[in-house]
Amino acid sequence: MLDICTVDSTKVRVPLVDCQILNDSLQDKWLTVHSVTGEISSTDFKSNCYTTETNGIKLRIGIESMSTFSKRGQIEEKYITMVITSKMLEKEYFKGITKETLPTVYKYLMNLNVFSCSYDVFCRSMATDTDICKDFTATFQDMRELMKSMEKHSTPYSAKGVGVRAFLKGDNQNGIEWNDRNTTSLTHPFAKVYSKYLDMFGIGIKQDRKDFAKAYINPNDCKDRYRVEVTVKNRKAFKAYGVTQTTLLDVVSLSQKKMSEIISKSINKNIEKPTRKPNQPKEGMTPAEAYTYNWLLMSLEFIPYGILINEVTEGMPRSSRSKYAKKVDVVYKKYIKGKETYKTENIDSLMKSVGWTL
Repeated sequence: MLDICTVDSTKVRVPLVDCQILNDSLQDKWLTVHSVTGEISSTDFKSNCYTTETNGIKLRIGIESMSTFSKRGQIEEKYITMVITSKMLEKEYFKGITKETLPTVYKYLMNLNVFSCSYDVFCRSMATDTDICKDFTATFQDMRELMKSMEKHSTPYSAKGVGVRAFLKGDNQNGIEWNDRNTTSLTHPFAKVYSKYLDMFGIGIKQDRKDFAKAYINPNDCKDRYRVEVTVKNRKAFKAYGVTQTTLLDVVSLSQKKMSEIISKSINKNIEKPTRKPNQPKEGMTPAEAYTYNWLLMSLEFIPYGILINEVTEGMPRSSRSKYAKKVDVVYKKYIKGKETYKTENIDSLMKSVGWTL
């Protein structure tokens, strides 16, 4: 689906006591859980899990033992842990994981005959490491210009796994990402914007993606399709965004407004505000015009004019909004129009699509 936020993937923990093991080899796949954070290292998760793959749809399942503390003291609880993805929807991949498509994911898991549980138990499982995404359409060149601008306003990538990495060389790359998925945090959240066509059909992609695309994806459905995707690491991160209920069903049922907010905040945490100093006022400007001129110059280094006016006049009475916008527009057209950094005609709408706003 286009311009709709969905869950692309999430790690789930299903209480072992509510499950039945159908494949005995799963009993040998135990995971090591961090005693303080409750997180599993990506290396342990990949190496110590039962793994299955069909048509490029990979699934790793493990059993973890996790200690919790209560008034009764320390309690050890066991869970079946796995990452569910929208690929489990097969031909309905682009619908993403939602409240409506979750039964299809559940059916896919149960048909593997590795373990079983009721749908209610599955819905009440704990969700962490959640990827929220939104797809939209754009041309290759428009997105390349947008991503170059985003790279320009971001901190360069460092050895600590913080900062921006842009993939903008040739016709087989058109993407940008911030930070590392495994070290994502509230301060430096993992986020990326990329071409879904190149992700599915690009040169040199991994074999599992080739297999999945060949089995389920029509190349025409990917043409000019781009995705913005962010990761919400754990319950603490969800809480920071105002989400306190984090069962699987709660997470896939988040409102469009809330998911858009999470995407936008994650993107904007990774992009710096402009630091350009005001210019000297031009000859003949009134003090009010000089103020508006310098404000526009600094702001337009970061955001296109169309979005800027909408954002700063948001919430004003209609009459005041129109009056203020006209005054600013006079200065913009007289001294600035045509000299902006952004040349792409559709840049305003594309910035809204990826959530990059002030």
